[in-house]
Amino acid sequence: ANSTAGANNLIYCSPARSSWILRGIAKPRSPFIGFMEAFNSIVIHAGSNGSFYKTTIEFNTQGENKNAVAGLLWKVHLKAPAQIAPQIVLNNESGEKEIFIEDTLGNVYLISKSGDVLMTKNIGEKIQGNVRQLDYYHNGQLQYIFNTASHIFVIDRTGEDVGGYPLRLSHPANGGMALVGPAPQYQYYFIPCANNAIYGYEYNGKPLAGWSPRIATGAVLQPLLSCSVGKEFYITANNEQHKLLLFDKKGAMKWSVQNLPAANQNFSIINQGGDFAFVNASGNQLLEINSDGNDNIKPLIDSACSFSAINITDTSSVYAYAGSNQIRCYSGNGTFLHAIALQGVSISGIHFFDADETQYLLVNDSINNQIQILTLNLEQLATWRPTAINLCTITDLLGPENLVGICPSPDATLSCTKLK
Repeated sequence: ANSTAGANNLIYCSPARSSWILRGIAKPRSPFIGFMEAFNSIVIHAGSNGSFYKTTIEFNTQGENKNAVAGLLWKVHLKAPAQIAPQIVLNNESGEKEIFIEDTLGNVYLISKSGDVLMTKNIGEKIQGNVRQLDYYHNGQLQYIFNTASHIFVIDRTGEDVGGYPLRLSHPANGGMALVGPAPQYQYYFIPCANNAIYGYEYNGKPLAGWSPRIATGAVLQPLLSCSVGKEFYITANNEQHKLLLFDKKGAMKWSVQNLPAANQNFSIINQGGDFAFVNASGNQLLEINSDGNDNIKPLIDSACSFSAINITDTSSVYAYAGSNQIRCYSGNGTFLHAIALQGVSISGIHFFDADETQYLLVNDSINNQIQILTLNLEQLATWRPTAINLCTITDLLGPENLVGICPSPDATLSCTKLK
């Protein structure tokens, strides 16, 4: 456009000092605010030479802006700080992944992959365990099911209660539920309670027929696990007496294994071509428990402070063992695969992450308060230092090959950061 010769304008903005302006032009909790606050400065230059008018906008991430975060995609403001790790759920209509989270005031949120708040509901109690999804009405629509210490909830994506839920538990829950049946049309779920009993329910909340509350299981402090052989489904309970128990869906105990390692009680379930096994490592021993309850103890070359296992196919798996700064990987049949020594770290835990098309190994570094992302070949891909390492989630929210970190902060915000 024609303009006055010699016109020249410069506008400088510091987002860190202009948050009140941003909140005046954007909707509450808009991801636009977090996006803008990530920059140290924004410079708008408009000039004219008499023939045309040119405007340039420069977004600067350099400097000392404490709000700037490398790879920040969006930031959402919650009503209070988060009290559970972000849960990844599925939008059955679009096929996209979304985020489910709860704050310390008991508000639950459903947030889109782009940072839009889709639903907020106050339940007033802290969620225990994971948030799962089921097709309650068997019509292809997915709802969210979870429990607190006192209630079982099933809600839809608008926050409305489903069926006769919420249901009050007769005894406080010790932990989260385990769902049993072909997903997402789960048939049953089970909850460990403080009276040392496990309670079984049908998906609609009715007490499970034939399942008298399984009593005298001991205090179950680890999450219940579910597994299957063919069309038969089972749940496992790991109690404070270091005993692993397997029950069928009617409550009959199939077996129990005692004297488990006290140092590491987190078992991995590995599929073995229509069968399954529980695997765990502690100290210099690997423990494998078959579906029939037979246990097999194998010696390890080095002591394992942390352990994780994952299926590569229905019949093959990879086991990862970690010491203070070293990781070794073997196939499920014991063949050595890879090893790495990480410099300047102290490994406090490892676990495999199964994305839609790729699998990764996540390494917690307690010295640097960060997470390292490795391939199954133990190649280092990325490092992330979240503000709350115990409440963060790494996910392929934006699709395959696009890993992001979702992390809440003490200032009641939730941030999404691109990692890879």
